[in-house]
Amino acid sequence: MKPQDGLIQENLAALQQAVDLIGQITDDQYTSNEHPIFSSGVGKHVRHILDFYAAFLGAENERVNYDARQRSPDVETSRKAAVAKIRETMDALKRVPHPDTRLVSKNDDCGERDPAIEYSPSSIGRELQFLASHTVHHYAIVAMILHSLGVTIPKDFGIAPSTLAYWRRQSAAE
Repeated sequence: MKPQDGLIQENLAALQQAVDLIGQITDDQYTSNEHPIFSSGVGKHVRHILDFYAAFLGAENERVNYDARQRSPDVETSRKAAVAKIRETMDALKRVPHPDTRLVSKNDDCGERDPAIEYSPSSIGRELQFLASHTVHHYAIVAMILHSLGVTIPKDFGIAPSTLAYWRRQSAAE
């Protein structure tokens, strides 16, 4: 097994969850943006997740700029486009370099970062960890949205792998 295989598999498994879920919901459930808590729906969250993967995979000169994402609006409105983009992303992830490969990344969530520290030192491995965590975080929101629409989702969808492992250990100890 190559060193990056575990990180790649974690991301591939997370992305496969989206493929599976998208196949279980309707077009209306996927595209609806009318929710009591969120002003965005499943499609917008899937698009957002994939935009982050595209920024990572499209890094130039070892610089990942998550702020300059190329948004894919078709992914928001078409389950077919979303699944195709997920599969394309999964194929590209299988070709990423060694996790120790150094790079820098930028993700200014607050919009007020000092330009002197615009990019932060990172690595392929660290960015893969970030992407997996970011994906699960948005899946948790997707789970709440679908729950508000009366959709039953897999009980492990939107739950961090570390939490699932903890629950398994707790269950085994009882």
